[in-house]
Amino acid sequence: MTFYSRYAQICEKHGIEPCSQRAADMFHVTRATISSWGKKNSAPKGETVATIADALGVSSDYLLGRTDDPTDYSDPDLIAEVAGPVLDHFDGNVKKAVAFRKAVDTDVQNEQMPEILRMYNQLDDVDQAKVEGIIQGLLLNDKYKRGQNLA
Repeated sequence: MTFYSRYAQICEKHGIEPCSQRAADMFHVTRATISSWGKKNSAPKGETVATIADALGVSSDYLLGRTDDPTDYSDPDLIAEVAGPVLDHFDGNVKKAVAFRKAVDTDVQNEQMPEILRMYNQLDDVDQAKVEGIIQGLLLNDKYKRGQNLA
């Protein structure tokens, strides 16, 4: 993925038209400059990449295609979010602390998820649609329409 395609994708995610005057003003460049990134398959200078990354909440390395992880591990809000014993345990390595928190959160969610949802999540899209159809069909029964669950 090129710089421009990543840039445009993140802009659109934030509701910003990539070649708009708003974007140009935000990133201290001209619309023609932005357009040239896409046409010439080029990337801006480092300072401009950093400005864009900060404004869009992603890492410069992500915009430049050096990683597929858009997380900006230098973001003070992210650092504050993981600050404390977990960050200390990983000797200040924010990336490892964030990965650990995500893993723990996933484990907690999996433990709290009812067995029926775990089984449903193992199904492919086609079979999930079948299960949803069966449930919708059952809910058409009068006993459920009246709000009575006699099962």
